[in-house]
This record gives sequence, C-alpha cells and structure tokens, in this order.
Amino acid sequence: MSSHSLRKGVLHTIQSNHPALIADRYSWFTKIILSLTQKNSWWKVILMVIAILTIGTWFPVKFFQVISFKPVTPSLLIDQRATNLATIISMTIAVIGFLLSNLSIKEPQTYKLLFERSKLYFIIYYSLTVIGSLILISTLRDTLPGDLFPKLVLMGTYMAVSVLFCIGYLFKTIISFASASIIQQELVRVAKIEAKNKIYIQLISAYGAKQLGDWMNDRQLIASSPGIEQLVGQSSLNGLERPDLLYDINLEKLGQHLATAKTGAQKYYRTAYTLNVLIPDPGLFIYPVTGTASKKAVPLRNCFTLKATNRLMEEKGDFVRYFARKLEEYSEAGNAKKLSEVLDLFAEIYDLEMKNQPV
Repeated sequence: MSSHSLRKGVLHTIQSNHPALIADRYSWFTKIILSLTQKNSWWKVILMVIAILTIGTWFPVKFFQVISFKPVTPSLLIDQRATNLATIISMTIAVIGFLLSNLSIKEPQTYKLLFERSKLYFIIYYSLTVIGSLILISTLRDTLPGDLFPKLVLMGTYMAVSVLFCIGYLFKTIISFASASIIQQELVRVAKIEAKNKIYIQLISAYGAKQLGDWMNDRQLIASSPGIEQLVGQSSLNGLERPDLLYDINLEKLGQHLATAKTGAQKYYRTAYTLNVLIPDPGLFIYPVTGTASKKAVPLRNCFTLKATNRLMEEKGDFVRYFARKLEEYSEAGNAKKLSEVLDLFAEIYDLEMKNQPV
C-alpha cells in the first residue's frame, strides 16, 4: 500500500487480485474523449475547436501547408464552405431523425446507448461550432490581418472535411442499430460493464475499509461502536447540510496529525468513513474519548480529499435494471427464448460477483 494515498494502495490491490475487472476500465485518455461526448459538454467542444484553429494557425504543420491560395481564393472559399457544410448538416439531421424513428428496438436504453456509441452530441456540437467559426471568419475577412485570414480559411477547410468523416461515422453507427440482434448484443455488453463497474466501486470501499482499519490498528486506534458514537452526539453528524464524497485519505498527513495529538485518552475512528461513501464532516473521523464525555476532535480536514459529485464512480445500473424489467416481462409473456437469454446474463453477473469478493 502507498505510504501516502489510501486510494492508490486500494487500486493496486484490486488490480492485483481482480484483473478481470480492470480490463474494461477506461484509460485517462479515453475518459477525456468520453467527457467531450456528453450532453452538457458543448462548451468543451467549443474550446476544442478554438484551440485547434489557434494552434493550426499560429503553429502550422507542414503537412497541412501543401495547399496554397491565390489572393482572391480565401474569400470565395470561406463562403462556399460555410454554405455547403450548413446544407450537409441540415440534411444529416433530417436523415438521423428518420433512422431513429425506425429503430428495431425503441427503448430509452437503446437511444441512450446509440447516442453514446455514435458520439451524436459531440458530432452535432462540433459541426455547429465549425459552421459558426467559418461564418465568423467570413465576417472578419476585412478586419483580420492579410496573412492571418488565409491561414484561418485553410484550417477551417480542413475542419469542414473532418466534419464529413464525423457524419460518416454517425451514419455507420446508427445504421448498424437497425438490427435487433446487434442492439441486444450491445445492451448485454453494456449491462456486463455496468455490473463490473458496480463491483469495482464496492471493492474500493471494502478494501479501503480493511486497509484503513489495519493502518489504524497498527497505531492503537479502536473502531468505534454504536455506544461510543453516541458520546460524540448524533446532532454533530446530522446537522450538516451537504455531505461530500470521501475520495482519498492522505495517510502520511493523518499519521502526522496523530503523532502531534495529545496523548493519554484512547482514540477511536468511525468505521463508516471509507472510500466512495458520503461523509458529513472529516473532522469527526477520529475523536479522543475520556470517561463519558468526548473531547474536541483532532483536526483532520486537510488529510481528506473530498468530491462534491461522483460522476466517474457513479453506480448507474440503468441497463441492469432494464434487463430486470425484461426478465419480468418475458416471464409473464411466456417467452422462453428471451427469458433464457436474460437469465444467462444474470447468471454471468452473479458468477462475476462471486469471483470478485474482497480477499
């Protein structure tokens, strides 16, 4: 276990003991890409387009400089590209609407999966931002310096071409969802990933509690019992408006706090404080108790890493719940074939849970 971060030690333990769960974990690069494809990530896409235009204009790559313009060409080209791209996107949206209305399985989970797989939000935001950029460049043609305008037109042209590739990918993905069997396979695949993610989150909490407990025991701290909890007073726990997610504990800082704390009274720690759980106040994690009256808690807030939200580690479970509903529907309808497929999925999930218990 890392001497500083409890979370790093826990993740290392999971990687060693549960490699099957790590296979479907996203890398940091993939997480960045996925963050651009979310519904509310329009501002990230706008910043990305601005960054590409800026870098491509002020730090040009030789490969992109093979195209040269005559003095009058950029002004003619920018208007044509904006008009062509606007026409293509309007036609694309119409075709997408038609394809979505004719999906073989019309379920909320199907549309959600399709939007994620096709990167629909990203492509729409990216395409509209590129059009807006081309219109802005066209408007500023007489304002921009003479050497800057052609460079922006060139980069805008390359980005317009990239929009065509994005639209092609979008069509390819949506058309593949016309098959009910492919949709079913994708739903099953995502449900399994969801189940693995849930197990992964639970293991972080379980191993976090175990490793933190061992660390505390080595320093002669005792796990709190319900009776000891009452000595501190439940009002101090329940009076706080918004709990935060306990993401990590810096064990080195925690050890320094304990070393400088006053000695004499037995110290206790709350077992409910572990990774990936909501806690009301880090300052209530450890407290010294003498007789029947509790003393002031050791100041510990700077030892904790807290997060207000839990988006990346959220236990969503939408697709697992979808199959749970389908299990009931198929059972009532007497659809033996479909029922067998869903039961096989839950059997795999149960087997996965049994094989990935905390060691």
